[in-house]
Amino acid sequence: NFEEAFQKALRMVDENVNGFDPNIKKVNEDELREPTDKRMFVLAAALIQG
Repeated sequence: NFEEAFQKALRMVDENVNGFDPNIKKVNEDELREPTDKRMFVLAAALIQG
């Protein structure tokens, strides 16, 4: 399913990552605007922060 595929994709980006963890990166608006392989981690932090 999508959730499992998404978690696997995140693990492929960084082998030290166990999935969609909001504590990996801090919210930074510039990093949210710039498309990078780490943007999903900033998005996770933003979702938790509200």
